[in-house]
Amino acid sequence: MGILDLPVVDIRHLLLRRPSRFLVTRLLKLITGSVDHYNGPETAIAASIDAEIRHLQAIAQYHVGKIWGYANGIAIYGHGIMYHYAVGATGTIYWLRNLSDILWHCGHGIGNNTTVAVHTPIGGQQHPTDKQWNAKVMLFDALAEDRGFNAKSNTKGHMEWGQSECPGPVLMPMLDAWRKEPVIKRYRIKYNDANCRQGPGLNFPIAATFQAGHEFDGKRILGQSINGNPWWIHRDTDGIGMFHDSLCEEV
Repeated sequence: MGILDLPVVDIRHLLLRRPSRFLVTRLLKLITGSVDHYNGPETAIAASIDAEIRHLQAIAQYHVGKIWGYANGIAIYGHGIMYHYAVGATGTIYWLRNLSDILWHCGHGIGNNTTVAVHTPIGGQQHPTDKQWNAKVMLFDALAEDRGFNAKSNTKGHMEWGQSECPGPVLMPMLDAWRKEPVIKRYRIKYNDANCRQGPGLNFPIAATFQAGHEFDGKRILGQSINGNPWWIHRDTDGIGMFHDSLCEEV
């Protein structure tokens, strides 16, 4: 499942921009990874889409008004918000900038030129909500699938590119733990007559039916969302199909 399959809210038209000769674009095929960011200081954003958009508009205004460097003694101001996406506490994924725009987000030339910047509007010791974290992982996976790179090995924290504490003392360990999770895990069916389908959605034919207690090796993939859960478990044991995540538990 790629980025077009995710419930992304496009707010590019709502964010302040500044015409700039310093805005450089890239071919999408040059994107080889993602970078995780956070707010820095703690935030007090209501868990609503309106409040999250207002917060992102404030960041855009700050980035546009900020001097990012100098060229021949002339100040270089930001050309817009310096993140491509943000993921709010509501679990909403916001599209902020064109993926072709090279943004100044991780303090490293190669990093800026080849990665997608993903912002989490929390700071300090704040933890992401479950919806927020799950949506961000979905976004990292979808970007990797679209651009043809490995999500776990090519998703980094800002601090791994340059001198920074970003994405902070909470998100960086969570990101590292996610990257170290084995792709293939052991699962157990929780209910009788669990349908294993030929693809990640209810519209795919049933390949087989299994009973509670059946165990298998598998890996999580994105598919049709059922009750807000888009994860499916693909059987690695025999490859005959996949179960919706709600039917399985890790062993």
